[in-house]
Amino acid sequence: MHKNLFWKLCVLLVCLFIFLGGCTRRPLRSNSDYIALESKIERVEKTATQEIRELQREINLQQEGLNRLKQVRVQPAPASTPSPAKKMEELYPEGRSRYLNKDYVGAAETFRYLVQNYPDHKLTPNALYWLGECYYTQKQYDQAIARFERVIRDFPRSPKAPAALLKIAYSHSMLKQGNTAMTHLQSLLKKYPKSREAKMVRQGKTIFKP
Repeated sequence: MHKNLFWKLCVLLVCLFIFLGGCTRRPLRSNSDYIALESKIERVEKTATQEIRELQREINLQQEGLNRLKQVRVQPAPASTPSPAKKMEELYPEGRSRYLNKDYVGAAETFRYLVQNYPDHKLTPNALYWLGECYYTQKQYDQAIARFERVIRDFPRSPKAPAALLKIAYSHSMLKQGNTAMTHLQSLLKKYPKSREAKMVRQGKTIFKP
């Protein structure tokens, strides 16, 4: 397309040069001839300028179209969101199934949807915990910590709270933050001493040795 516009512009310029050359070769017989010639030249220049602007505008529009086409091609396909017709009881098992099948991105999308759309459901702390597990499994420890902390802060009496606290300690350990990890282990033993996770810590069945 740009080649055609380029040749149009070349032809226009050649015509302009030929016209001006022909005008300058003809002798001027009077001042009125000079004024008439000057008027013709101004009209030709005005027409040429307008044509050049139109060609440039067309080039710009074509370039904008190409840029938009490139952006559409490089944009990733949007992640599939769960159907709004489905409820927590249907979607939560789907998220767990995706996680067990190692589809951590898909599982995270499902659990994130559930947390956002069912903030007061009895399964919400579980969905929030498994969202943290999705990040933890993908080694996105900062993201995982943020979700596990929400479980403890918003649902401290949930059965998932001790597990979330243990996983916070795990995450800090993976980030080479040993002192912070130990602090959270102590918090686990103090806040939830009878939990399965606390017993695991005391028995040395975690990544931390007693």
